Amino acid sequence: WFPPNWGWESEKTAFRSYDGHFDIFGKRLDTLIYPSIARGKSYHLDQNGWGMDILHAGKTGGCGGVVLYVDGEAYPVRNNGNSGEPVFTGRLVQESETRVMLELTATGVGPADAPYTVKLRPSALAGRRDSPVEAVVEGGDPGRHLALGITLTTLPVENYFVEQKSGVAGSWGFQQPEIGWIGMGIVFQPDEFLYLDDQPDEHRIVLKCTPGKPVRYHILSDWLRGHRFSMAPGIGEWMETLRKESCKLEPIY
Repeated sequence: WFPPNWGWESEKTAFRSYDGHFDIFGKRLDTLIYPSIARGKSYHLDQNGWGMDILHAGKTGGCGGVVLYVDGEAYPVRNNGNSGEPVFTGRLVQESETRVMLELTATGVGPADAPYTVKLRPSALAGRRDSPVEAVVEGGDPGRHLALGITLTTLPVENYFVEQKSGVAGSWGFQQPEIGWIGMGIVFQPDEFLYLDDQPDEHRIVLKCTPGKPVRYHILSDWLRGHRFSMAPGIGEWMETLRKESCKLEPIY
C-alpha cells in the first residue's frame, strides 16, 4: 500500500499497520480490497459494497499493536512523529494463494543507551478471520527484564474483558456513528500471561518475552453492520466467539 501503510488480508478480513498502529477493516462480502481501496470513495465511509475502515487507532497501538516493557517501563512500539521514536521498515516475507506474511521492523525501541529492535510478522490466511502475529525482540541489554504488551484501543463506549485461563481478551463497543458496533479480540497463550496494564487510551495484555524468542498471538475483529441478517449481539456473544476461536485456531508461522 502507499507508504507508510502495509496491508494484509484474507477474503474474510483485512488489517493494516502504519508506523506501529494496527488498523482493521470490516467486510460484508468475501472479497479482497487491496490495492483498489485507495481509489475513489474514502474507506472511512461505508462503501455499501465490501465495507469500511472500522477503527480509528489514532495514537494508540490499535488492535494488535505492541508495547515493549524494559524493567517495567513501557516503550510503545509505534511512531507518532515525535523525535526519538522508533523507525519502521517493512518487507514481504511470503505470498501464495493461501497465505501472505509481512515483516515490520521497528528500530530504536526502548532505552536510548541500549535500544532494541522489534520485528512483527503478521499473516493473513485464506478462509480465516484471524491474523496470526509473531513478535521477536532483539538487541538491547541482555541483563534487563522484558515483557510485551498487546494493545486494544479503548473505545468511548465499550465492554472489555480478559480471561487468562482461555487466553482471550476483547472488547465490544462503539467509537463513531458512521462505524457502529465493533468487536476487537486478542487470542494468546494462557501460560504467557503476566498482567494487565490499562491506560486511558488503550488496554494492554502483557505477556512474557525472551530476547530472540517469538511471542505469538492472534488478532480478530467483528463489525455488526457486516452481518447479512439482523442480529443484536453484545459482549456475551463476542466473548463466546473468542473462546471458540481460541480452541480451534492453530498458529501457522
